[in-house]
Formats: sequence, C-alpha cells, structure tokens
Amino acid sequence: LLNEHLDRLGLNLNANRNLRYLRSNEERRGSFGLTFNRRFGRYFSLFAGPSLGKVNILDPRAGAPSNLIEGVNSTVNLMAGARWNTIADPFSPVDGSSFSVNLTQTGGFLGGDWDYLKSSVRGTKHFPLWEDSESRRWILSLKGAARKSWLLGDMSELPYSESYFQGGNRTLRGFRYRGINLDANGYATPGAAAWNASVEMGFPLYATRQRKSIDMMENLRGAAFVDFGSVGPD
Repeated sequence: LLNEHLDRLGLNLNANRNLRYLRSNEERRGSFGLTFNRRFGRYFSLFAGPSLGKVNILDPRAGAPSNLIEGVNSTVNLMAGARWNTIADPFSPVDGSSFSVNLTQTGGFLGGDWDYLKSSVRGTKHFPLWEDSESRRWILSLKGAARKSWLLGDMSELPYSESYFQGGNRTLRGFRYRGINLDANGYATPGAAAWNASVEMGFPLYATRQRKSIDMMENLRGAAFVDFGSVGPD
C-alpha cells in the first residue's frame, strides 16, 4: 500500500464463485471479501478482514442428513489471524517453515442466516535432504492442520455444507472428495472438528539446462507420501 522497500501494509481483495456437482446434491457458493495485513519484520504478519457469502443447496438426493437443507443462505464473516512464514518459494519449496492460526466468526452480531465460530491451525516444515551435482534436490516435507467449530446463538447443529470433511487432494489423498465416512445413502458423515497431516518425500524426475546458468530448471518432480487424519464431533 505504501510502496516501501519492505511491504509492511497490504490489502487483498477476493471474489469467487464455486459450483459443485456432488453425488449427493448440487452446491452453488459465492463470496466477496477483503483482508488487511500488517507485516512485523520479514517473517511475521497479522491479518484480518470481513467477507460476505451466499450458499445455495439444490436437489439433495433421498436420505439427506437433517442439516442439509435445500435453499439459499447468506453469511457475514469476520476473520483474524497470524502467520509466521520463512518459505521463500511456495510453489517449489526447498526449505523453511510456516505456521498460521486464524479465527472466523460467522453471523452473531454480524447478521446473516448462520451463527458459528471456526478456528484453524496449520503448519509446514521442509527439510532439504540431498542435492545432486546439477542442483536437483530431495526434500522431506511435514504438513499438518487442525480445525474446530463452535455453534453460536440458537444454532443446534452445524450446517452440512459448512462442516468438516475428509478425503481428496487437500486432506487425505487416495480417497475421493469427501470420501471418508460414507453412510448407507452415500452421504459423507462430517464433523465439527478435524485434523490431517502428511509426510512427503519430493524428488526430481526431469530437468533441462538453463542458458547462462549452471543450475538445472526442474520441469517435473515426483513425490511419495503418507496422509493421515480424523474427523468427528469433537
């Protein structure tokens, strides 16, 4: 914002529209929000901001859970958090670590159709194990996340679409999206709390020579990993 040598103040604007065609129902979700952040030193920052959202549940299949209600609901959210990050390149990390915590209030004094509080903790650590003569690296990565929600006001249960699920690329790879704890009707049984972690070994597969450089440009990398986690009411 101030064009300083080190960007201490930042403003992020975000708008998105998601269409999910699930085996159990159709879900249309949109949101708009802004986030202010303040950096303290090179690695630590605080961030906070509001957002508005709308969730539309369509065509739930027979046997839907009681908290999967067809129709449109609006949300008003206020988020705040902190982050420590020493990873220089998030797209191809070779070392460093990151740790973040955030808390998001939905509804309550903010208004909207749903009232609940969500928190999350995430951490990542990369260990460079070995580098060959062409600067290609083997990297060990440890990742973990934990999430928890609390109901506010007169809410008796967390909405199905806002609950935590496991399965898929961002949680437990090897399972389909929301593929853990399927009931007899094919619906995933979610939870109000969840955690997941992974141990991953990344290694080079294919690289090409760069002009005017002794380093190789890695075009393709592989990984071997183990993912694990849990989801439930608490």
